[in-house]
Amino acid sequence: MTPVNRFKLQGHIGPYKSWPGHSRVFVDGTLHRSLAVPGYILLHQYETSLGYVFITNYDCLFEEAITVTLVSAGLDRVIGFETISTWYTTYLLEEVEWLDEQHFRFTCDGFHGDWLVTLRAHHAPPSAPSVSITRRADGTSPTPPLQRIGGD
Repeated sequence: MTPVNRFKLQGHIGPYKSWPGHSRVFVDGTLHRSLAVPGYILLHQYETSLGYVFITNYDCLFEEAITVTLVSAGLDRVIGFETISTWYTTYLLEEVEWLDEQHFRFTCDGFHGDWLVTLRAHHAPPSAPSVSITRRADGTSPTPPLQRIGGD
């Protein structure tokens, strides 16, 4: 896993509620012809053996969601994504720690415990998503139910 700084997301204009759920991607300063990923703000970007990982949010004042997206190494498609969100809850990304090429954890401000992200290049087994996020609460604070929105 290598942090990179090759990508930026195209901004949106007009009222927030009219924005699409995905943003087009600039690669090395040039707008990609078709690549778009969920989210509006690119928080982190990494190159891995499986492709590129984007961590984004939606820049919403009253609810904030975090999305992890896996993009193919050739930048020709989104392999998969998963979003954590709960109505009227703000997930502010605090820390990202890579455990190996296929796993990392992240923490959010105001939450005990963390989230474990697992990346897979292919669905193996077929029912497994290419990006999965698992909440690992330590039991000392309530864990709100998560609204899981996956791209697989």
